[in-house]
Amino acid sequence: MLERDLEKLGLSPKESRVYLATLELGQDTVQNIAKKAKIRRPTTYVILDSLLKMGLVTTVEEGKKTLYAAEAPEQLDILLKKQEDDIETMRGQLKGIIPDLRAIYNLSSEKPRVKFYEGKEGIVAMVEDFLRNADPKTESLGFTPLDELLKVFPDWEEQNTQRRAGRDIKSRLIYTRAEGPLPGATSQQAKRNARYVPFNKYPITGGLTLYKDTQKNSKIAMLSYRGQLMGVIIENEELYKTMKTIFELAWEGAAKYTK
Repeated sequence: MLERDLEKLGLSPKESRVYLATLELGQDTVQNIAKKAKIRRPTTYVILDSLLKMGLVTTVEEGKKTLYAAEAPEQLDILLKKQEDDIETMRGQLKGIIPDLRAIYNLSSEKPRVKFYEGKEGIVAMVEDFLRNADPKTESLGFTPLDELLKVFPDWEEQNTQRRAGRDIKSRLIYTRAEGPLPGATSQQAKRNARYVPFNKYPITGGLTLYKDTQKNSKIAMLSYRGQLMGVIIENEELYKTMKTIFELAWEGAAKYTK
């Protein structure tokens, strides 16, 4: 409908109806325009005044009567020009406040950003965040209770490890396993360097992964496999650095268990 098309150009619904009524009548009184547009006469006066200011209608004096006539439809281009001018004005205003907004953003970015996940679907979402967004240029680091992981994701190696290696994301991993070291845990094909620690001495039951995403955000993903499945991703550079240091200490200590 023409009314809707005019609304898309910036006219209000009533402005569209009055403009179309005036356009169809050619030249007429407010009373007849109001009747044609099915809008109360006092409201029609206000709308016609608005259309006058837009340059879409004009007045014609005929004796003691004031008649209104629509300008040529090409005048609607004025609406687009006004929108363009408004956009430029808003762009200038935005440019002026960007420094203040940036200052607020920088303050908030210093606070850890935390996302919580629940259930197996939540854990899958966390894994997807890593597999899709981890930066291949940065090695991922992690602690994994292998027995607990495989209870929840028995096909982990076939699905997720292959996807990680396919994106060329290298990994260093410290893991526990009830039956002892896993043959082939360190694998060039899987782009993984792994070290075993005994579960009876280090009863790790939750997983932890440190990685940077492609936007260089530092992330810590923590998962609980026992009881209610749940996890959290913390995004913070200082916490990431601290956890990375702890991992490096553990990595050195795990060397004596990996033969």
